[in-house]
Amino acid sequence: MQHEDVTAVVWQDKRVVLLLSTNSDPRTDGSVTRKTGKDNEEIEIACPQVFINYMKHMRGVDVSDQKREYYGVGRSSKKWWKFILHFALNMCLVNCFILYDLTHFPLV
Repeated sequence: MQHEDVTAVVWQDKRVVLLLSTNSDPRTDGSVTRKTGKDNEEIEIACPQVFINYMKHMRGVDVSDQKREYYGVGRSSKKWWKFILHFALNMCLVNCFILYDLTHFPLV
């Protein structure tokens, strides 16, 4: 379904997946590979382009959310400014860890 530049796409892989997008045409299809059954044979399955773009570009966001949840700072709050403060502090810590991980050279 499409309204102006917003597209709603539904696709069933293992379960039903819903996405809203503004950067893909719903009529374009791509393909993804899946393994089948006991013999692990790979097959090509038709897939809307919006899901291929999502899987390609969203990995970094998922990893960031995962790292942010491991070591949460603060607690959930009903006050909006406390929530934003804790979120910003958590994101700063995750970004510091990523920068440290990228620049840390072991002494050998």
